[in-house]
Formats: sequence, C-alpha cells, structure tokens
Amino acid sequence: PQELAKCSDFIPFVDFRNARMEKPELVAFHSLWLRPAWFIDVDPTEFRFTNVWWYVESLGEELQYLFDLGDKMDRKIPYFRALLERACWRITKNLEESDAYEDASTFRYWAFELRRKRHLWGWAFWKLDWSYWLMSGYGERVGRSVGVLTAIWIAFALFYAQLGMLIPDKERTGVDGTSQAALEQPAGLAGLANALAFSLSVMVWEVPESPRNASSRFLVCVEKILGPLQGAFLALAVRRKFMR
Repeated sequence: PQELAKCSDFIPFVDFRNARMEKPELVAFHSLWLRPAWFIDVDPTEFRFTNVWWYVESLGEELQYLFDLGDKMDRKIPYFRALLERACWRITKNLEESDAYEDASTFRYWAFELRRKRHLWGWAFWKLDWSYWLMSGYGERVGRSVGVLTAIWIAFALFYAQLGMLIPDKERTGVDGTSQAALEQPAGLAGLANALAFSLSVMVWEVPESPRNASSRFLVCVEKILGPLQGAFLALAVRRKFMR
C-alpha cells in the first residue's frame, strides 16, 4: 500500500464526507494503511482502529497529498486546513483512548501546527502558540525541550561570565574571628566552569548567595523563571510519549 500511495498515477482516497454514522462504535478498521485526511468531516472518536498504520511522515506531505488529490479528482476540499486540524484532534482523542500514545502525539502536534499557521504562516511570535512551539514543540518534542533547556543553561552562564559576575563562597570564620570570602572569580576555563555551575544552581533554585550587581540579579530572576518552566515542558513531553 505504501508504494501504491506514492505512485504518481494512483492516489488512494476514502471520502467519508456526508456519510451518516448512526452507530460509529461499530465502524472498525483492521490491519490496513490510513491517512488522517480521509477522516475529514467525520467524527472518528468512536471508531475502532486495530493494527492500523498511518501515513504520518510529515504534515507537509499530508497537505501536498490533499493538493494532488484535488487536482486529480477535480474536486478541491474547501477550508481543508481547518478541517484537517479538526480531524487530527478527533483522531488524537481516539488513539489516546486506545493507548496508542506515540501516534496520538504526532496527530496532536499536527493539529497545533495547523492552528499556529493560521496567522502569518506561523510566524506570529507574539502569540502563545508560537512560544509553545519554539520551546517544546507543543509539549510533544523531547529533543527540542532538552535543546532549549541546555541553551538556557549555557546562555545564562555566558552572560554571568561576560558581566564579570562574582560568585562568592560562603564566608568562613577563622580562628582569630576574622571573616574571609572568596571574592575572585577564576579566569578562563575555570571561570566558565564556575559560571556553568552557578547557572545550574539558579535553575534548580539553589543559589548560594545573591549576586552583587543589579544586572546579575535581574538575570538570576529571569533564569529562575525560564529554567523551571522549560523543565516542566520537558517533563510534559516525556510524559506524553508514554501516557495521557
């Protein structure tokens, strides 16, 4: 079926539009290939999918499939992006109920992508959808979440090192009662390692002492917000791979 679907002269298609399902729980698909576009304008939440495979290589390929289908059949589907988004949401709900979490994650990501691209082709950076996509792939991309979390950690460490921020040790009281503090930040690789350690401490809310200057204090506050937030996105992405 995969080879036939990729053949330029053969485009398989099932059209459920205008079909009336009086008992959708009796509709079953067993051991075959399916496309989410085939479920446009129908509610598949109660259908039974048993041992099925999905053509889910990419959202762009699915959209191109709809374009090619419209050209060959001379019957374009109006508002197909919005309809495909709704179909993806409904298929996601069905797959989650069936414990097929990996496929459900893919369709949920597609639905979010179609929603984000309604505005300025997806580059409306002031909208929460854009930030959610950038930071964690809508809570569906573990690799992206790890990458952004690592970038936050390293970027803030570089900022601290660039500002010449002092990272003092706790004061130690000597025998004579005088206080001594390590006020000098090491230079070179030692200084960078010190900044990385401090940045990691900030992310987990274990800062040994408050920075001395206002710029460093501001950066610490921002990292205290971004670090745990990105960590929550990572936890969500991992969770969705294995459970609802």
